[in-house]
Amino acid sequence: GIAVAQFILRDRGASGDSDGTITELETITLNISNHIYLRSIALYEGSTEIAELDASNISPTGDLLFSTLATFQAPDDGTNSLTVKVTFRDANVDDNQVINFRVIDATTGGVSSAFDVSGTATAFPALAAEENQIEVVATSLDIIFPAAPTAVSINTPFTPSIAARDVNNNLDLDFEGAASTITAFENVSSNTVANGPVVGATQFADGLLDFSAAFPNFQFTSGDNNDDVTLSIKAGTGTNCGVDAICTDLSPALTLKSNTITAGALSEPGAVSSLTTTIGGIQ
Repeated sequence: GIAVAQFILRDRGASGDSDGTITELETITLNISNHIYLRSIALYEGSTEIAELDASNISPTGDLLFSTLATFQAPDDGTNSLTVKVTFRDANVDDNQVINFRVIDATTGGVSSAFDVSGTATAFPALAAEENQIEVVATSLDIIFPAAPTAVSINTPFTPSIAARDVNNNLDLDFEGAASTITAFENVSSNTVANGPVVGATQFADGLLDFSAAFPNFQFTSGDNNDDVTLSIKAGTGTNCGVDAICTDLSPALTLKSNTITAGALSEPGAVSSLTTTIGGIQ
């Protein structure tokens, strides 16, 4: 797991105590922001795990109760650190979401000092920029529209959409800078195109290269009727896919249409056998 929070259990408050006993933590309830992105939550004393729960135990409001923690203690007049570690879901994760933790309740057990009457609740701590923030890092450029084979008319605007996503299909909203600089835009055929992405420039917005917004007049300008073509794009600091660039797989099959209407053979029925009439004398 990844360490995301730490709480200090202290025996002996600001005014001191004279009971000569430890503080033994029996239960603790955490409240977690953006908990829907978590898979599991564990509590550690140093490198030793003392409890772990699946994220399915978190309430709809983000509360998670750990019980029977009698092995976690602060020595008399001392402190001990409780570290929270988590694992994350793979799919359906939103980039840049921040995970935060606070204590809303805790109880002691056994022979132990008691908590101060003011209670055990804490506030969400202030986090530094990007601390505890989910970072989706794109590993591929996926053509998400069209999602299936389709026909494309020559000399007519065609607006595909390309998403910068990780291996779990999560969108990288921060796909920008050198990583998103387009190094190649091609159709794997001899057909010409116009008004498309500019090689050497960054043109993604919020992880998407949406032609309908950025290149609304992109179109194929040559080709024969029923030509099969595919589009591909590379972005990064180089041209080697998976090394210094990330690339699209081949797009869904695109079939060019030449904007002409071709007459087909006329098919006539051999006979009309169901024609009847109600006019007398006509059979």
